[in-house]
Amino acid sequence: MSRPTDQEILDDMWTIAESIGHPRCAFVRKAALLVSDDSRQYREIGWSVAGTRDLYVAEEYFEGVFPVENGAYQVSDYDLKSAYAMAAVQSTCGVTTEAIWRYARVDQPKIYEFYGHASRLGSAVGLEMTTAKAAGCWIDGIPWVEGSKLPEPGDAMICGCSSCGDSWARGSHNTEHEFTVTSWLGGLMHSVDGGQPGVAIRSRGLVECWTGTNADGKRTGELWVGVVSPDGTVAMSSDGRPAQGRRCLGYTDVAGLPFLPDPPECPSSPDGTDDQGEGGGSAGEGHGWGDSAFGTAVKAAGVVGVTLLVGKGAQLAFRALQRRKSRRAA
Repeated sequence: MSRPTDQEILDDMWTIAESIGHPRCAFVRKAALLVSDDSRQYREIGWSVAGTRDLYVAEEYFEGVFPVENGAYQVSDYDLKSAYAMAAVQSTCGVTTEAIWRYARVDQPKIYEFYGHASRLGSAVGLEMTTAKAAGCWIDGIPWVEGSKLPEPGDAMICGCSSCGDSWARGSHNTEHEFTVTSWLGGLMHSVDGGQPGVAIRSRGLVECWTGTNADGKRTGELWVGVVSPDGTVAMSSDGRPAQGRRCLGYTDVAGLPFLPDPPECPSSPDGTDDQGEGGGSAGEGHGWGDSAFGTAVKAAGVVGVTLLVGKGAQLAFRALQRRKSRRAA
């Protein structure tokens, strides 16, 4: 059996988003929006993907962070240039997770700050894991214990560990990578990933490798994500680990995260269009800037009560996002 096509995975993703219920629906729905065009056809967005550069910057760095006025994000020229410079080179796995979490209105003030600020740069993946641990919803993969709950749609998984040694990766760079699980189809785990640089659907095999037993008699070991071949299989080594892949640190069970008031509603209308727009509103609209945690984060980003310069890039980014929203709501 071959790996499902990207369009089949996306169709399944939309079905899940419209049926799974709150809060997971918001995470899956935003993930689907990141890789859908107006007719729900699959597409990637990224710095090097034709026609999507401004949309990519808007989705990853601006939406839910900067308010909108007169058809443009209210962002300083410095931050505008910083966003485009980051988008050109940055691996955006954690930034993509933050965009999804902002949409779902996760109560973590830092994700509503501009990622280009010194206090934020390079902190996304670690912040999400720390947030999950504080909320008691981090499912630890060290060690992986027999019977542990497997990730569900919306959960944010982290694989790789650059400080843990070479044994954490095979045929792959041993760096931390985070992605949002969106569906299980054809025996594989599918996700929406930020990367170097862009956002796309990815598929992996989840592999449990047992190396011992704990005091309760349960097997313990490692959880791996294996690279999937075109025929939908994961090549395995003789030691029970994938021939190519990375070991997992664990994942966030997003249902246990704290949320701000008024999360987006997910069900779609019968004709397939969304009756909530983008659910959470466009950048700054309907997000409740007065909420204490949210408002504090936005003020820290320097975008409340201050007249900021608006560059051409901010207008293009905003308009690219608005075009998609208006068509989807039409």
